Amino acid sequence: MKKLILSIALLLMTITSMAQIGFGYRFGIGNYKMSEMSSFLNVIQSGIKLDYPVPISVTDNFPNHYTNYGEVTYSVKNSDYGINVTYLSTGGRLAYSDYSGAIAYNLNANAYRIGALYRNYFFQTNQGHENNLSLLRRFLLQ
Repeated sequence: MKKLILSIALLLMTITSMAQIGFGYRFGIGNYKMSEMSSFLNVIQSGIKLDYPVPISVTDNFPNHYTNYGEVTYSVKNSDYGINVTYLSTGGRLAYSDYSGAIAYNLNANAYRIGALYRNYFFQTNQGHENNLSLLRRFLLQ
């Protein structure tokens, strides 16, 4: 496993040493408006209450979760062309526990998004130097 990770790291360092190819990764927090999934979770809750005489309640109702975004770009003059992949995840949970046991129901929602991107750097200062200011336009197709 260590050899595989080392090989991938060396491969990425070799590829990124070429000036035209770039890799990017960002993460953040997403805000999900999941009203239909929340109402579905309430329907499941009422169904479980009919089958089991316990006060089961919603403990997670599709809260904000992390988003992961990765991209691979190819640079030509003042433009970048590339592809991107995004992974999003959230979920809901019904749960009840007491001294005699526990009951839980998890409803997970995962999403994958693949798209193309185009960046145009219409203004750059100190091009090719370490201290560089760039203004760009960005277009995503997803």
